[in-house]
Amino acid sequence: MKHKDIIRKFELLIFLLELHNVEETKIKLFSEALLKIEQLPFSLDTCKSVEEIEQIGFSKSIATTIFQMITKNEFPFLEELVSQTPQGVIKMKQVSGLGIKKIRTLWKEAKIDSLEALEMACKTGIIARLKGFGEKSQAQILESVRFVIKNSCRLRLSDADIYIKILQEFIENVQQEAGKSPRTAIVGETARSCEVVESLDLVVGYPFLYDHYKNAIQKSKVFILSLPFSNPFILRGSVHETQTPFQIILCEEKNWINTVFRYTAAAEHLTSEIKDGKSLIQIIRSHSFKSEEEVYQSVGLPYIIPERREFAPSFITKNYITYQDLKGVLHCHSTYSDGKNSLREMAIACKELGFEYLGITDHSVSAFYANGLSIESVFKQHHEIENLNKELAPFRILKGIESDILADGSLDYPDEILAMFDFVIASVHSGLKMDKQTATRRIGRALENPYTTILGHATGRLLLEREGYPLDVETIIDLALQNNVVIEINANPYRLDLDWRWAIKAAEKGVRLSINPDAHRIEGYHDIHYGVRIARKAGLTPSDILNTLSLEEVCSFFAQRKLAKNLLKT
Repeated sequence: MKHKDIIRKFELLIFLLELHNVEETKIKLFSEALLKIEQLPFSLDTCKSVEEIEQIGFSKSIATTIFQMITKNEFPFLEELVSQTPQGVIKMKQVSGLGIKKIRTLWKEAKIDSLEALEMACKTGIIARLKGFGEKSQAQILESVRFVIKNSCRLRLSDADIYIKILQEFIENVQQEAGKSPRTAIVGETARSCEVVESLDLVVGYPFLYDHYKNAIQKSKVFILSLPFSNPFILRGSVHETQTPFQIILCEEKNWINTVFRYTAAAEHLTSEIKDGKSLIQIIRSHSFKSEEEVYQSVGLPYIIPERREFAPSFITKNYITYQDLKGVLHCHSTYSDGKNSLREMAIACKELGFEYLGITDHSVSAFYANGLSIESVFKQHHEIENLNKELAPFRILKGIESDILADGSLDYPDEILAMFDFVIASVHSGLKMDKQTATRRIGRALENPYTTILGHATGRLLLEREGYPLDVETIIDLALQNNVVIEINANPYRLDLDWRWAIKAAEKGVRLSINPDAHRIEGYHDIHYGVRIARKAGLTPSDILNTLSLEEVCSFFAQRKLAKNLLKT
């Protein structure tokens, strides 16, 4: 079990303890352990013994529990509570507007134990009549329940990556046990880097008897049902059953390329007419190909990367962005605000990854929920940055801030403080319940602020958790262009915001984008890869991305922008 899985399991445990009205001392014990786990500057799953976990500061019992989770994927206490709770009640944890007390009321008093029953109760007005709810609460719950139900069979790309690779490794082991060379290919939405995945698809080569097919598939099903998946998978006792469909496509050697191609591309890519009234699906059905490049060559098209196989094939050839094109990292947090690693640790890790610069952007003062920086803390951090830059040269830490966009569209801090930063990321973190006009006006005003350099996670969405606030994104893109503001592709797998469809529009209009990890710990740097995949899906090239610039170039960009805005004297 990985670090993030341990956190999720503890969160679920605390929820169930409170739901079942277990004594407060137990809730406090596990709540304090969870807080400690969340604040660790390293991953717990790297620990090799109970004693090592104890040395971090956990009690013997908690350390033993954690080590059992790491080594055996087991958490008996949690599994016992889960077995005593209807799955639908556990899922209510995901519904906005429902706290522990309300969920307990719905379950114990109203006898509602599934999302479907909750949806019906909202539709028929039952919820509004319950004590502590009302019409407004009922409407909010109904909207959220529908969102949860709609997404119950979906996975974020990062989770889909993990689960399909586990399945792939298992199938390849089955192949090896049968004395065959492993041959598998990840296809479908995961291969196309869709931000949300509805099916886990794997092409499997089995060039032997059908009896082996049936045996392998049956073993795969048993294996999948035993996997220790986290949400959004259903937990039943100690056995986990996925709601996300998985598809294993069996394939003979002679049809390998055709099959992989067919199951990687989206329907529109396959069925659009491209040559003599024929489509790619018709062409691959009539001829066996030796490579995917050959498929496209047969119809006079350049090779199209999997990420771009959503729409009708295009004749455009591009030098798509890669991870290796990135020269620096922008939008990261340290222990100065809500990060889990110190500024020094974040800088050294960034340098060791081969980057030329780190743009540190801790939260601004109004973000009290994230320990936002007071003006005194800004001066202190800048002093540390200057010392670290002398020590780590030629690597450089750039002085940034993630400034909250306040309700009226203004930024945190007076202008004289904003002027101290090399760059400013402007983001909305509070007051998310806005109508389209309010959200567009609020963010639009922030874009017109001369100190705003980058717009952070533009729509505020959290994939599979909440919709973004309604926003006229086209207007925001136009305002970013007019004010020379960069728009972020937030690479956190929960965000991936700006959405790749809008990133296409932004690049077409000439707006520059930046692939930012929004890292709150060293491990968060890995999320950059998801940002790159989304940028490739949008068809972006290195010239579209701000942090493909070298240290000298990005410093020049920031300085020239300040000059243009009359924020820097010559």
